[in-house]
Amino acid sequence: MLNMNSNRPILLVEDDADDCELIQLAFTEAGVKNPFVCFTSGDEALAYLKSTKENIFFIISDVNMPRMNGLDLKKNINKDDFLNDKTIPFVFLTTSTSYLVVKEAYKLCPQGYFQKPNNIQGLTTVVKTIIDYWQKNVLPAAV
Repeated sequence: MLNMNSNRPILLVEDDADDCELIQLAFTEAGVKNPFVCFTSGDEALAYLKSTKENIFFIISDVNMPRMNGLDLKKNINKDDFLNDKTIPFVFLTTSTSYLVVKEAYKLCPQGYFQKPNNIQGLTTVVKTIIDYWQKNVLPAAV
């Protein structure tokens, strides 16, 4: 099981600085003390993932971003044996609920797809749902 009091960083891929701050605030309000590593596009996050020695707790990514969007980020992680073998949990947190986007996202095998609420209360509720899930989930590395 995952321990939310871990020092393992949460990777946040979000091009909107205000949303990035709100997401971090929602995690803080939910009692999460993990550090965050934030990127504004998928290509920056991918470069970091390929070079870091950090044991990433999980990745939360927006879908719509400049240069490399969240779907392309997940595609690149999936096709990279080194990154794919790390089994880093990947969750989409985005405003888009288009049927085609959600369908395409799930073809990439994320561990979740959540609609981003437009207020801190709703965001905190979504974050608590994500936390509850990961506190009960078992990953291959833990088996």
